[in-house]
Amino acid sequence: MIIYLSPAKTMKRTSFTSASLLFDNSEIIKQLQSMTKEELKHMYKASDKIVDTVFHSLENPFPHYTYAGEAFKSLDLETLPTFDDNLVYVGSAYYGLTKLTTGLDFHRLDFTNSLLHFQRSLYSFWKPQVVDYLLSLNQPILNLASQ
Repeated sequence: MIIYLSPAKTMKRTSFTSASLLFDNSEIIKQLQSMTKEELKHMYKASDKIVDTVFHSLENPFPHYTYAGEAFKSLDLETLPTFDDNLVYVGSAYYGLTKLTTGLDFHRLDFTNSLLHFQRSLYSFWKPQVVDYLLSLNQPILNLASQ
């Protein structure tokens, strides 16, 4: 059985390094890199500190973060003795879909954000790829993502 989770806004540093990403997110990154700090701040509705961290991460990718929200606190993979990384996936407006042990760049992008020069919603951009990938696994899917 596959478990599908929503991402969290909060992130923490991790010992995980970036594994192979499931999808190409270069189009998303290019859009974000073209934005000023003020545009990012307006889009994210976040503090200067968070926007500075996101901006720095866009200029200097450092894939050593993982999600740290409520659902992920109980899934502290660094302390679990065994874990099948092919069973739990996290939907992401930044990456499309990740595994729990994928090292992530610090970001705050979620599906409600609108990129200025993007021709479609992030949801419609990622949905076909994510659905096709999950269905190709040929297993039941337990969707624990928030709506």
